[in-house]
Amino acid sequence: MQRFLFEAAMAGSAAQSADRRRAQGDAQRARLVLTSIANNVNQLAKWANTNHVLPDALGTAIEDVRRATAEVAETQRRLGSSFEEPR
Repeated sequence: MQRFLFEAAMAGSAAQSADRRRAQGDAQRARLVLTSIANNVNQLAKWANTNHVLPDALGTAIEDVRRATAEVAETQRRLGSSFEEPR
């Protein structure tokens, strides 16, 4: 509770503080998902190196990861610029 009150005071409003905290949590969860996906792509790459063949859907999977990463980065940039800096 103390941390929330401190953040609310520094942000100028309780609503902005809560929005910032929620956005930070969402960004952290997105990073965890992307990390998991990156691990899966690494496993596919290891399999491909071992078997000397690429899985049929590897190109599509890599493009999906690239698109998701770009979207998360853009969302994080927009969220960062939508909040006023704490005083």
